[in-house]
Amino acid sequence: MLVARQKPGPHPEYPKDQLVRIRVDVITMKKIDWCAERLDMNRSELLRYGVEKIYDELFKK
Repeated sequence: MLVARQKPGPHPEYPKDQLVRIRVDVITMKKIDWCAERLDMNRSELLRYGVEKIYDELFKK
């Protein structure tokens, strides 16, 4: 009988299992890295944060 292996640690309600790839120029990449460093985030956290801000702004209209 096979038992599914469960990973240790918390299991988030909304797991981040989707992957998005984008193409950007060098200047945009530097901006992403600069902002991430200033906000003490990684690139993924920064981009999720940006999407939430834009979504919230548009939703308020």
